[in-house]
Amino acid sequence: MATLQEVAKELNISVSLVSKVLNDRMGTTGCSRQIKQAIIAKARELGFQRNLLAAALRAGKRAAIGVFIHPLGEAGSELVEELLIGISETLNEKDLRIWLTFYQTDEQFLHHCSRTARRDVDGLLVAGVMHRTLAEPIRQIAKSGVPVVTLVSGGMSRNLPNVWSDERQQTYLSTSHLIERGCRRIAHIHNMNARYTGYRQALREHGLKFDPALIYRAANYKLPQGTEAVRYWFGKKLNFDGVVAQSDHQALGVIHELLRRDVKVPEQVRVIGIDDSPLCEASPVLLSSVSQEMRQIGRLASELLLRRIEGETVTSMTVLSKLHVRAST
Repeated sequence: MATLQEVAKELNISVSLVSKVLNDRMGTTGCSRQIKQAIIAKARELGFQRNLLAAALRAGKRAAIGVFIHPLGEAGSELVEELLIGISETLNEKDLRIWLTFYQTDEQFLHHCSRTARRDVDGLLVAGVMHRTLAEPIRQIAKSGVPVVTLVSGGMSRNLPNVWSDERQQTYLSTSHLIERGCRRIAHIHNMNARYTGYRQALREHGLKFDPALIYRAANYKLPQGTEAVRYWFGKKLNFDGVVAQSDHQALGVIHELLRRDVKVPEQVRVIGIDDSPLCEASPVLLSSVSQEMRQIGRLASELLLRRIEGETVTSMTVLSKLHVRAST
């Protein structure tokens, strides 16, 4: 990446003039239009980029973004890692610092935020597990002049722009995929209502009858819930040729229990999860899954926040998930 000095040397003009042109700080300095265009063209040719951190400090900004995350997803899902990669990719491109804080309770959030939001950062990203009880405090932070964008399921408030995945679409994709592969008796592990709605919608649109006996209501997204689901269906002597899980961990539990019972995957039962985690490649039968596109969510939310900081009006965005087909289906 070129420096101001290199641009000035190429054009045989002063570093001061190059700096004023490229940082839009001409003031009363005289400069012809031709020279301005030459400086801008040469800077582009050499790959010069403004030091946004220095520019922000000159403008009275802190050149830092607060990122508050209540971790979500089971261990190994890498949802938080992907989210942070997306956030850092965007903010690092702008030479902005990141103040990262993990929290689990309202009290932890409010304690750290009271010290950080009003004093150390130009904007806030609030991500992960939803805290409805924090909606009002976060709205007040936004009203105080600190732009906020949330990255949570369903959004915290109509007044706060939010970026998240379409959770209904995730199971609509996975259920439709199993139907297209020939499944007609598709069981479902039910945690989240939005995903349950996507499963029901796919059955309905493909003309398949819904059987409530094929629904296993799980306590969480962990692997043992998949094992228990299979035991539940077998205990009731139910026939099924597909399983739509709401996490890769659940789906892996399903596969382990089916194989233990000498049920072939995918020949007899096709199985699909959600998250597209590293577990998919570690499964005894490589697991098909639907990704939540966390990296894209992190990037888009960061871009929205930067636009808010610049005074733009922005609206919430929904990110579509993607199907990843492997041996289990």
